[in-house]
Amino acid sequence: MTKIDFDSKSGEFSGYISANNNLPFEVAGHFTETVKLPALAHKFNKNEVIAKADITYIDIEASKLRDGFITSEDKLIGKAPLRPILKERPISANQIAEAQVVAKNKQLTMIYKNNSLTIKAEGIALEGGAVGQSVKIKNLVSNRVVIARIVDEGTVQVMATSELASN
Repeated sequence: MTKIDFDSKSGEFSGYISANNNLPFEVAGHFTETVKLPALAHKFNKNEVIAKADITYIDIEASKLRDGFITSEDKLIGKAPLRPILKERPISANQIAEAQVVAKNKQLTMIYKNNSLTIKAEGIALEGGAVGQSVKIKNLVSNRVVIARIVDEGTVQVMATSELASN
């Protein structure tokens, strides 16, 4: 015999359970719905890149789930904290950003393409950034400062004046 009463508002349950024709015994408790969230397996400092192996899952009460919490590990992989994040804590989207691949003062290859013309030069990053971001780069030969979009950790694409106006 099994008889369970459940109050969905409070999460309280109580009832009687018996097995194999034994006398029933009383059970009571509290039910809490939980959700699994990706979290970091260890503390991460600012600008450290998060890999799949760095992710663990934590249970959080559904009632404590907030808008902005990251619910998929795909939204963490390849990103970096904007400030230190403690291990096994829910992570908000505003705590992470694209990983910075170019650091300030890093030497880079600057590429300018226009139709069939391609020009390459060496430059120095005047600011750091992530792939796809626009940063200021100083040409090492001319000392001119230009705006370029980061392609990868060693290359930037110098933008034409018309491209700058649309950004």
